[in-house]
Amino acid sequence: MGRRRPSATPSGHRRTPGPLPPHRQRRSPLGVDPGLKRPDHELTLPPGSTLLLHTDGLVEQRDHSLHVGMNQATHLAASYATRPLADLCDALLTQGGGTFPDDVALLAARLTH
Repeated sequence: MGRRRPSATPSGHRRTPGPLPPHRQRRSPLGVDPGLKRPDHELTLPPGSTLLLHTDGLVEQRDHSLHVGMNQATHLAASYATRPLADLCDALLTQGGGTFPDDVALLAARLTH
């Protein structure tokens, strides 16, 4: 098999101040209005890629910006990209002592073919 093409849409949940590009602007939360058009973003992932979906609780902290949290999670995830998915998720959930001010959900998948 070849490349996979997953698509995603923003959830509409944002708490950080400042301007955002149009594709990142606040939207209504998912499920509020099923008829509401949402901007989908499609990715092309080759075999061996790791796809990690998470809620904002993983990257939001009261003492730093969302961008800092995203960068920390991105670098940590990259360092675990070829390790077992359970190790990747455990590392992300224990970063910073494993305490989060918001709920956290993770979904990790590795494309093998």
